[in-house]
Amino acid sequence: MSEKRFTLKAWLLTGVCVCALCGCAQLPRQTTVPDLCWQLTPEAVEPGHLARVSIHSQTPGLVFSLQGLQQNIPLLPLVNARGQYEGFLAVPIKTRPGTLSLTLTARAADALPFHQVRSFMVKPRSPFKTVRLWIKHMSIYDFAGESRVMAGTRQQDTSKEPGPRLEKFAWPVRGRVSEVFGVKRIYNQGVKSWYHGGLDIAAPGGTPIAAPREGTVILTEPFEAHGNTVMIDHGYGVVSTYLHMKQIYVTPGQELAAGDIIGEVGTTGASTGNHVHFQINVNGIKVDPVDFLEGRI
Repeated sequence: MSEKRFTLKAWLLTGVCVCALCGCAQLPRQTTVPDLCWQLTPEAVEPGHLARVSIHSQTPGLVFSLQGLQQNIPLLPLVNARGQYEGFLAVPIKTRPGTLSLTLTARAADALPFHQVRSFMVKPRSPFKTVRLWIKHMSIYDFAGESRVMAGTRQQDTSKEPGPRLEKFAWPVRGRVSEVFGVKRIYNQGVKSWYHGGLDIAAPGGTPIAAPREGTVILTEPFEAHGNTVMIDHGYGVVSTYLHMKQIYVTPGQELAAGDIIGEVGTTGASTGNHVHFQINVNGIKVDPVDFLEGRI
């Protein structure tokens, strides 16, 4: 009995709470969100596409995030829209079709998180065609190294600031779509292959390229493989990229309005003709730019 009393006394002196000295620290309360409403638009998505996540709650002091598809997606308040939060769920191009679970988490200060789970459908994707290309001196280009630089830039925290709701994007340049998103490209008889991660828009060299929405320039780089490159952060994890440009007119940190000219169409880097490769990444994942250009989300 004396050994048990000693153990209890030691725990009281060294444990979680010593009331006489500091007072008991209260356990975190449970977050409750009685007015929570959230929706996905659309509710079923093909790989390579995305859904807009919209949250409505007037409960003050909440921070939301969404977990699913191996992503932790921030949901940020809309400017001038009290109680509304938004974000985007991107479905990677190689995702298998089926029903997946999404977990919405709400956190408040000094409170335990609140979780709500719902299902989400990944539809079978439409068949992608295969094209074969020949690029001169393909082996000298460091595609992987340049892609790592761009990926590291996208992972910076600049994408996590609230802003206006992202509506339909304008086309960055008017021209012929020479290659769509998702095509499997095989280079130089199988030396390299990958899925085309953007939209190729062919136009005469020197044609102006415009920002499709407001945003902040986060990278300008004269890459050898990807050519002259610009990246724009539009907020909410959405970053647009422009490759093979002839000239770059902007600098990192520059704030852009929709329609501001960022450079000219060219054929720099591993390119077979004048065009701009227009790419959109959401939370680092490549998605079809047409979803934004045609206002599908």
